Amino acid sequence: MPFLKQTWSMFAIVSGVFLGQINTAQAVLLDFEGLPTTPLPSSTPVPESVLTDDLISDGVLFGKTGVSAGVAVVENGFGLDPGAGNTVVGLDQFGNIPNIVTGDIFFSFVVPNTLQPGQTDFVSFSIGNGGGDVDVFEIRAFDFNNTLLQTQNFAKEAAFPVSFSLPGINRIEVDFTGEFGYALNDLNFNTPTPATSVPEPQAILGLATVLGMGVLMQRKASKKKQLVKI
Repeated sequence: MPFLKQTWSMFAIVSGVFLGQINTAQAVLLDFEGLPTTPLPSSTPVPESVLTDDLISDGVLFGKTGVSAGVAVVENGFGLDPGAGNTVVGLDQFGNIPNIVTGDIFFSFVVPNTLQPGQTDFVSFSIGNGGGDVDVFEIRAFDFNNTLLQTQNFAKEAAFPVSFSLPGINRIEVDFTGEFGYALNDLNFNTPTPATSVPEPQAILGLATVLGMGVLMQRKASKKKQLVKI
């Protein structure tokens, strides 16, 4: 049954292209040490401390058009995350640090050193402050088609770790609710690869149907050959 073997081999290959991304890339860790900083509680960041596409060589962009002008690297202190060293805080759409450091943080992935949309299958970071109040976070992961992949909700008094482990992550949004600010640190992710579309389930079903029809036609042809021989 050579045709049957070939058909299912083809199905496995095509399904792998549609459904799986083999990510052999190395992990990237950004701790923001050694970068220019803005001393808090300043609301106007030092220009050199602002990050937008500055880390494009690692495959990450900060900010969201019309919402956030990026992030600012800040010095340890102001109760954000004692002992953490440098961290980043969200900027508003005008490029300022919102009152009491409450700006939402947005970042997205690109193929390193390009503006080509990228995706990764793992992201982690620490987020929060030094404690004293309850901060509420809704943290969302999207693919490059703007499809929501996963939402994580937290209510924490101090800094804590966050991680997403699923294919197709193109961007992360941190939606913060609280009276006192927060910061993000130790951003870790697998090196982004080119973003690809994941087909709808109907498309996969259609592929299976076509291949199944191929198997059926081959069987009919084989039966006809047997009848002719008889």
